[in-house]
Amino acid sequence: MDDSKELIKLIGSQSFVTRSSDEYFRVEEGDAFVYMQLSKEQVTDRSLYICDAKKGDIIPGLFCSLSDPEREYSFVIIPRKEVSLSKHELTEDDKELGNKFANKLDNIPGTEEADYQKRFIDWYDNTLTREKDAIQKFHRQKFRDFDAKLDLIGTLFRNKSILEYDFSTDSSLYNAVSVMCDYLKIPLISYDRLLAVKGNDFTLQDMARLSHFITREVTLDKNWYKRDAGMLLGFMKDDGRPVLCVPKNAHTYMMYDIEKKEELVVEEVEANAIEKTAFIIYRHLPDESLTLKDVLLFGIRPINSWDIFVFVLMSIFVALIGLAMPYLNEKLYDNLIPLGLFEPIYQVGLVIFVIMLGNMFFSLVRNLANFRAIKTLEYQIVGATFDRIFKLPQKFIEQFGSIELVNRVSAVSGVFSSTVTSGVTACLGFVLSMFYLYKMFDKCKTLAWRGVIMAIISGIVMYLFGYLRVSKEKQKLEASTKANGMLYQFLSGILKIKVSGMENRSLFEFQKANVEAMKYDMRSARISNAGSIFSSIMAVAYTGIIYYVVIKKKQSLTIGEYTAFTSAYGMFTSAVSQLVNFFLTQASLIPVMDRIKPIFSEPAEVVGLSPTAKALRGEIEICHLSFSYEEDEPDVLHDVNMHIQPGEFIGIVGSSGCGKSTLLKLLLGFEEAKVGNIFYDSRDINTLEKAEMRRQMGVVLQDGKMVVGNIYSNITLANPGMKPSDVEPLLEEVGLAEEIKQMPMGMFTSISEGGGTVSGGQQQRILIARALANDPVILFLDEATSALDNITQQKVCENMAARNITRVMIAHRLSTVKNCDRIYVMNAGRIEEVGAYEELMAKKGLFYELVRRQEFGEV
Repeated sequence: MDDSKELIKLIGSQSFVTRSSDEYFRVEEGDAFVYMQLSKEQVTDRSLYICDAKKGDIIPGLFCSLSDPEREYSFVIIPRKEVSLSKHELTEDDKELGNKFANKLDNIPGTEEADYQKRFIDWYDNTLTREKDAIQKFHRQKFRDFDAKLDLIGTLFRNKSILEYDFSTDSSLYNAVSVMCDYLKIPLISYDRLLAVKGNDFTLQDMARLSHFITREVTLDKNWYKRDAGMLLGFMKDDGRPVLCVPKNAHTYMMYDIEKKEELVVEEVEANAIEKTAFIIYRHLPDESLTLKDVLLFGIRPINSWDIFVFVLMSIFVALIGLAMPYLNEKLYDNLIPLGLFEPIYQVGLVIFVIMLGNMFFSLVRNLANFRAIKTLEYQIVGATFDRIFKLPQKFIEQFGSIELVNRVSAVSGVFSSTVTSGVTACLGFVLSMFYLYKMFDKCKTLAWRGVIMAIISGIVMYLFGYLRVSKEKQKLEASTKANGMLYQFLSGILKIKVSGMENRSLFEFQKANVEAMKYDMRSARISNAGSIFSSIMAVAYTGIIYYVVIKKKQSLTIGEYTAFTSAYGMFTSAVSQLVNFFLTQASLIPVMDRIKPIFSEPAEVVGLSPTAKALRGEIEICHLSFSYEEDEPDVLHDVNMHIQPGEFIGIVGSSGCGKSTLLKLLLGFEEAKVGNIFYDSRDINTLEKAEMRRQMGVVLQDGKMVVGNIYSNITLANPGMKPSDVEPLLEEVGLAEEIKQMPMGMFTSISEGGGTVSGGQQQRILIARALANDPVILFLDEATSALDNITQQKVCENMAARNITRVMIAHRLSTVKNCDRIYVMNAGRIEEVGAYEELMAKKGLFYELVRRQEFGEV
């Protein structure tokens, strides 16, 4: 052992790092802590505690890098309070000092034969690795606990996962639709009731009809899964099982296979495995009487809360930018320009430019969020409104002409979108205007009070101008609706006008109505121009007031303060103008609201999910039925009684105006009886779900019309799932097959408006084929064969007789009822005679007279 020594004294926080393995240290006085550290690329890693060193203890030196010269291991000696160390050179006799030091420590691995430096390095690396693993494990557990807490809290606010649903049925289609309805808060018919009505072979359309929601068939294009189109119901190509495709974000879809309990991100492979035809479900308006507030809340509910948040946040940013501009203008004109400090002026100009870009960006984002929200509202309300139109009673629909009803429905989206847009803008503008008002009073209270008074006066006067304009707009709306309705009628009946030579008279009547509308339009424009002139005068007047106050009242305003005040005042008046415009918008919408209110206040004829919506057998019973169109009018039908068994062929005849068509309206549920009842299979018609009831009926009305399209689309109108091969037997049945084969385009021959492409007889047979397309249980025919020759009529009637369904034929041509099981003869709203054709002819009563007159041409 070398007795030469060098004393090292450490006090407090001082430390000593060993820099050689060829020396050792003895504690001469005091106590110390021994640590080991690693330096990598001259950066010290964590120090690990080894042991305490007391007086007389020996600490070997350590300075080693092993194979990596960038990794330097060393000991660090730190005094407890104060310590004195003696430094000694290591000799041959002292080489075991290192291992002896290591052997004293329980946590240092290795044997005495091993190099003590390697023993300490292995211990350091292993300890550090274990600690890092423990720390990572701790953090992973911490994050897992945090996520679990978030999930626990999130369950209070989010919908459960689709695969978490507890499905109680074995129908994957019903389960998938139930999830969609749950997400959209749509009441769905119970599974047991669905089976009772439609059996096991129900379809999505059956569920939609019975639950009264709306479905739309869509075609999936190549990249459909890369953009949000809403929740979709798709079907797999391999086995046709339904899957739900739910948008995760704007560019990603998740596919949920409920039958296999699988959840997948939709990529190209998954998208190709789904049929190209999918379905979307829409919410429907409640069937009861609704107020406009109810409809507005219905449209607002699906709006994304994120869009609302973004809109409000961006509006606040725009307002704050508006507050920054007066401040910058003031500093620019008062501090920088007078001193000629060009560098700060450039900097302020750059700031203003950046603020303007920010304002443009915030406004763009705000407008996009507003656009999405408004379009979501319109999308919901417009679709639900059209659905409601088809559910309203026929009596309500007949109150309006076609063009008038179209105008009323078309105005729906504009009313609600304008209300929401102007209302939100006005409310935010009013709240944020308080900041501008504060800025005005901060600069000059005298000018601020005058500005507020001027703004209030301007707002009141503008409102009065607007109110006057609204009254003219209401008159203009009524007159223009009348003119447009008249124009539509003239264009629809242009052939009749030409035949009767009434061109000039028709033009005069239209011009008369149109001039009336233009008169109110010009009056409205004059009031609007007067309001604009008043606004310009008020702006000039307030500028004069500012100059007057500054000069006469000796207000000490700098140029900067003046520009800041006028800037804030402009923003304040803009906010007030938005508030006034909101009230004007609402006032202008009052006549439009009055026009659309009846659409929502009239209850739908649907009575809910009635268990009586079962399949009909074809029995019809009419008991003591009386009816009048108005309360104070005489009865059109008087004590009518009928009983029709399933499969019977019944004829109803009588002179014009005797009540035949009115009776058919009552049988179809378009009107309600004043006295008496109508029963289908012993069930009162008022307890039946009428849309489902009519679906089991085939109806050919006296004034039935073709729709624009082709023969195939006209026949499959009520059953769009039919294929051309399914339509061909119907064409054979109505005697049209050969005639259509001779047409160049066959059943895809175009049908123009009014059906002018085909003859009257062909039109009637196409309408009969349409009525038979759904395999009806009951068939109503109102003068359905009047345009057919006797041979064709006989063939059509024989083919329909083979169906063995209940047929009720209302006929004016009495030869069509010869084969009826029973004929009801009506006169002045009463049943005069009942019997078979031969029986009635033998009686020589009213029916005999009708036949005789028709045969001898007396009528």
